[in-house]
Amino acid sequence: MKKNPVNMQKKIFKTYLIITAFILIVFTLFFYFYVSRKLINEEKQALNEVNSSIQTQVEYSIQGMDIVSNNINYSSLIGEKLNPDFSLNTEHGSLKELSDLLSSINGTDVRTDLINLFDLSGNKISYGLLTRTDRVDLDSLPWLKKTLSLNGRKYISLPQYSEKTMNFSNWSLSLYRTFTNSHGRTIGMIETNKSCKSVFQVIQRYKKKSNQSADVYIFSDSGKIIYPYDSDNIDHKACRKYYNIASSAASATAKNNTVIQNNTKGTNEILSYSYSPYTGWTYLLIQQEDVILQPVHTMVKFLLFFSFLLMLSTFPLSYIMSKNLVNPIKYLRHMIQSMEIRTLGEIKDLTYHSNIQETEELYQAFYHMSLRLKESMDELVKTRQQEEKSQYLALQSQINPHFYYNSLSSISVLAENGQPDEIVTMCKNLSTIMRYITDGSSMTVTLKEEVDYVNRYLYCMKIRYQSSLNYSVTIEDALMDTPVPKLLLQPLVENALKYGTESIPPWNISVVGKIYKDRWQIDVLDSGPGFTDESIQQLHQKIKEVSSRHGIPSLQIGGMGIINIYCRWKLYCGENTLFSFENTREGHGKVSIGCYNKSEQTMNRKKEVQ
Repeated sequence: MKKNPVNMQKKIFKTYLIITAFILIVFTLFFYFYVSRKLINEEKQALNEVNSSIQTQVEYSIQGMDIVSNNINYSSLIGEKLNPDFSLNTEHGSLKELSDLLSSINGTDVRTDLINLFDLSGNKISYGLLTRTDRVDLDSLPWLKKTLSLNGRKYISLPQYSEKTMNFSNWSLSLYRTFTNSHGRTIGMIETNKSCKSVFQVIQRYKKKSNQSADVYIFSDSGKIIYPYDSDNIDHKACRKYYNIASSAASATAKNNTVIQNNTKGTNEILSYSYSPYTGWTYLLIQQEDVILQPVHTMVKFLLFFSFLLMLSTFPLSYIMSKNLVNPIKYLRHMIQSMEIRTLGEIKDLTYHSNIQETEELYQAFYHMSLRLKESMDELVKTRQQEEKSQYLALQSQINPHFYYNSLSSISVLAENGQPDEIVTMCKNLSTIMRYITDGSSMTVTLKEEVDYVNRYLYCMKIRYQSSLNYSVTIEDALMDTPVPKLLLQPLVENALKYGTESIPPWNISVVGKIYKDRWQIDVLDSGPGFTDESIQQLHQKIKEVSSRHGIPSLQIGGMGIINIYCRWKLYCGENTLFSFENTREGHGKVSIGCYNKSEQTMNRKKEVQ
């Protein structure tokens, strides 16, 4: 069923609105997705950097405690102040001297807040704000069995809370290891203790910088929470899920530091995690994607509001523009309806004075076109047919599969000879040649581009024939910007190679381009036996047929290379065409192509056509 025609003014009006809305929607979506991705990537990188910084500074505190513990273990001075069996009574030295030694080992930067020394009998010496002795029940110490099993290696406890502490904070971390004598026998234990506030102060500073900072979690190697150490208000089940996700990702990617997305809560979260082989801890930072994208959401709301205002203002503008366009088009339709083929050239002045310059020029051009259209229509149809057929045959004649086969064979030989540089150059040239041939975006190129293509083609042939082939391409620089039809020179060079190699090598191919007073000309010469009288006569006959019939003879493509070039060049250059073929004094083949200087009459005629 035939649809009713749509009013043009309404259609243009709707089109303007749709285009405006489409542009705004596309821009908004592009802005949202582009900026969102960029912000997320930047946040991932920032989280990784913060994670790395937190890990470095936290473990610096742990290393300080470890250093103090090791120094006590290997200190001969400490051993001198104690009984040989590490009995912690002070009969061999004063408690004050032992305190001084521990203070010296702890250093001026106070690597640990509290040092406890235990013997296997339950005696204990504590060094912190005060130095004192005490008795403990070893069986009640939860860390004892684990520490003894490690044989001198460190054991880091979970954060522990104590009402009575010699520390500044009720929450603290302890590092334990066994104390061994010179014979390697365990004779006691060493505990270095530091407040969690000091160990994790870098996290506190990070959290204070912004209310929207990422959540920070630290897990032990068994998945227990190290930080936050006051974990009464923490969702342990959710934290365990985070730990499991990080552990699974670490196993899959084999990386210590990466970023994953988790939507277990219904909203995307960015997780940055890293694993420390030194402490066995997993550091995890979590940031909500909504927090990252908050600036984008605010900007999108602004864009939507702006788009709404713009759409409102577009309504009257679209209506006015559509009306101004439709009125001149209606008059132009009247002009077209009143014109017939048989009346071309007889139409009277139908000019219409429009307030739009382009429309006025269109009417004037339409009027003058009607005066010339009749006399040029038949010639135009024949010329278009001739041009399309000539270009088709010319392009088909250029693609010689043997050239590609031979080039690939040459590359194979170069590979066998171990010549990688020549292979690279050969492949680049062959790739450029194929791209040049198959690029159909334009049938006109500069002479510089065509000469570059010829040089690459001759290089490939040189690789094939080696020392049997010599070539030279000499074109004056002033000619290089001259526009010419694509694939104009290469068929002539290929033809020269085809017939020039019928003689004894070495073979010489020369391409010479010069500018003369009345013309510019390019000569393609070979060192072969040249044209026979019969072939020259046949070529002249074919060119005569082309010129008289305004078309291409129905002959096979083989042997039509020169004729194809002549047809294409004739179509391009017109009456100023220069095209000849002959033998040199030495009897070698020579084909010349070029263009005579355009006469004033020809220039005026072309301006009229334009």
